[in-house]
Amino acid sequence: MEDRQLSLSEVAGLMGVSDRTVRRWIKSGKLRAFKPGRDYRIPESAFRAFVKGSEISPKARNSSLEPSLFNGLEDEQR
Repeated sequence: MEDRQLSLSEVAGLMGVSDRTVRRWIKSGKLRAFKPGRDYRIPESAFRAFVKGSEISPKARNSSLEPSLFNGLEDEQR
């Protein structure tokens, strides 16, 4: 089965970082990629290994349902 190829922008979007940051990861050897032409291609398996083996993780989306330090503060002030 062939490994799906991700674009630099797709990886940046999944990680919540800029394209420039993904380029730095590639140039430093942290993220395996190849460049068949002008654009980088990142094998999905390389992306998964990068996420699994690093302290960097995809950014979570904020939700209004998540608890915060201020939940209930308005009720206490009444």
